[in-house]
Amino acid sequence: MAETLTEALERIAGGMEFRRFLLPDGVAALDPPAGTQPCDRLLFVMHGVKREPMSLGGEAREIELAPGDAYLVRKNVWEYCSVATAHRLLCIVPRNGFLRVSYYDYPAGMHRGEWCDPEAVHSGRPVPQPLLAVFAALGEPGGEAGSHVPHLLRAAAALALAECRRPAPPAGKAAATFDRVRTFLDYNYTRPIGRGELAERFGLNANYLSELFRRMGGCGVQEYIEARRFEMARRLLRTTELPVKAVAEHCGFSGEVYFIRRFRELHGRPPGRYRIEQNS
Repeated sequence: MAETLTEALERIAGGMEFRRFLLPDGVAALDPPAGTQPCDRLLFVMHGVKREPMSLGGEAREIELAPGDAYLVRKNVWEYCSVATAHRLLCIVPRNGFLRVSYYDYPAGMHRGEWCDPEAVHSGRPVPQPLLAVFAALGEPGGEAGSHVPHLLRAAAALALAECRRPAPPAGKAAATFDRVRTFLDYNYTRPIGRGELAERFGLNANYLSELFRRMGGCGVQEYIEARRFEMARRLLRTTELPVKAVAEHCGFSGEVYFIRRFRELHGRPPGRYRIEQNS
């Protein structure tokens, strides 16, 4: 029988041996660009092999990851998310107001952008301060090979395991559903996707999905998607020389004209002017 999420956490916390710990810096860019997330992600390779492009020491490299490898992708650092090879990946994510732990089982032959629904736990309560302190310590540049790192990685797993074992709060089911959908969007917002397709994918009523996003996210589904697209657009305008049309395409906008008009509405100036001001 396949290993469960809690069994994977127990294995890590119980003394799993680590080969190496990596801390991508996001300095070197990919072409086409990779997306970023608004939160830190601590990832453990549990089975198989994962060939993951990363920026390490300011250089883009493809790293072959195997069991015993772990890496921390910090907030707003790009993540390629390679799924070409069979592997299992445990992911601990402290988000604003709750902890998410996911266990992904990727079969061989998937293509980038394809989604694999994980086994996941949504804590429904604020992330404990000791776990945030562990993430802060792991995120210190230059300490990736320190003798303290394996202890921090095991501590992160033990703290996450304790949260997973706590009873979910009364509102936990709706919050967990919202988090599942939002996590999917965080990795797929550059694709053309509508409310109906999204609701069908998760077995939800479309009106309920809209109400859920407004109640728990403070915005509609399409508003959330557009906000993530503009977040990526601003990053590309600041950090690359891609033409405005290419920026719009990479971020999932249907046309350059709409992108420029909407960008001006939201930011008070067109994308080209924004780029000049940010780089001056």
